[in-house]
Amino acid sequence: MKGRIFIVSLVASILTIVGSGMTLSYFTDTKKVENKFTLGQVKVELYESRLARGDNTDAQIIADAATYQDWLNGVIAMPGQTYAKNTYVKNTGNVDAYVRIRYLMPATIWGNYGADHTVFNVIRNEAAISSGEWNAPSLVGSGDVYLTNDFGQRIRYNEYQMIRKVPLAPGAMSTQPALSSVKIVPQLKQEQIDEYISQNLLAKDGTFKIYVFADAIQTAGFNDAKSAFENMAPTYD
Repeated sequence: MKGRIFIVSLVASILTIVGSGMTLSYFTDTKKVENKFTLGQVKVELYESRLARGDNTDAQIIADAATYQDWLNGVIAMPGQTYAKNTYVKNTGNVDAYVRIRYLMPATIWGNYGADHTVFNVIRNEAAISSGEWNAPSLVGSGDVYLTNDFGQRIRYNEYQMIRKVPLAPGAMSTQPALSSVKIVPQLKQEQIDEYISQNLLAKDGTFKIYVFADAIQTAGFNDAKSAFENMAPTYD
């Protein structure tokens, strides 16, 4: 009886060993595809230069723009004089973009030459409009923006925009500057300057600030530049 038990146990052990060593084999294959997406980047640079377009190249204008602010800081503005403010935009992103220029001027001291309160006026570039490259200036929203001056006062600025009609391609720069200059009105008197300084509308040294912004927005999803910028709220940083 013990012999039979031994034989059965041995056979069971052999079956277990054979069973555990069996492997099923299938034909298989795997392929890999990588989906690589490059995100569009909307970026612009704003250049202010003493150079109008004329025969000047982009490189010449950009080189002059590098020293423009230093030049302007050294200017002592006088009544009746005009100072260059040629304003260009370059697309430094990788997709077509609609662009616009926004400029903000202290509401109390700018205006038409005949107005008694006027200190200066910003001159748009008529060639930019007549060539069809830029729209004529228009108000942004209500046109009123309140910013804090160096004295901690909330000052009302008038905000205007000039929108470039056609998209700016990657690497391209606007042909015509949107703005061309700032003119100090000829009828400005010292008594006016003193009054504005006393009201903190001018700094004690007679300086005032004009703000210029360049905005860009993607072209995808919009029919034209105007409708695109209706969907972009302005910022002031």
